[in-house]
Amino acid sequence: MARTDKINEIIIDFISIIFPRLCPGCMTPMVRAEEHLCFTCLGDLPTLRHQGYVNREMVDYLSLRYPIRQGYSLLYYHKASIVGNILKQVKYKGNTDLAIQLGNWLGSVLEFEKLPDLLIPIPLHPAKERRRGYNQSEKLARGISDSTGIFLCANFLERTRDTFTQTRKSRVDRLLNVQDIFRPQPTIDLKGKTVILVDDVYTTGATIEAALSPLLSAGVEEVIPVTLATGK
Repeated sequence: MARTDKINEIIIDFISIIFPRLCPGCMTPMVRAEEHLCFTCLGDLPTLRHQGYVNREMVDYLSLRYPIRQGYSLLYYHKASIVGNILKQVKYKGNTDLAIQLGNWLGSVLEFEKLPDLLIPIPLHPAKERRRGYNQSEKLARGISDSTGIFLCANFLERTRDTFTQTRKSRVDRLLNVQDIFRPQPTIDLKGKTVILVDDVYTTGATIEAALSPLLSAGVEEVIPVTLATGK
């Protein structure tokens, strides 16, 4: 190892003692070899691996009203958990690097008979995106795009109004809260395309359901909902 590299490592180690990098999952200091999450949290993450990452609950519910045949999630979620902490970091704390990395991981486990044509993230209202500084679903979709090569189309869906938070709302209230809030861009032709619809978390399905109608009305042949996490 070159002398300058060794000095750089010593400086990095010294800085990490004074300003430790905290794991977003458990908020404990991370060592140099740990990047976005500590090794303990990575080992403890509850994934849907045992069922091929297929979110059967999501598919069964959405297919009652829409022609949904596939749907996937990476992690199980409940509020007081490692995944709950991770979602807070991704949604509210500006940890976009973590969102992209998790999207990359999600993309690496997806398996399709035929590669979909493009990725469409659930949009935020422009005012909310300005306040937050980013759209977490777009960052997740960017990570999926990086690992799969699927084209990311971030501006096809537009959110027409800034809704109240969905937290603590019932399924019916959530559906009413997001009714008719998305519209497609008429200048983009997606007729006959297969689209992956990306969101951060699946709970009642209200937000994804609200996005399905404009996508299918625009002539999209198949929509595959994909989320980072799903309520357990």
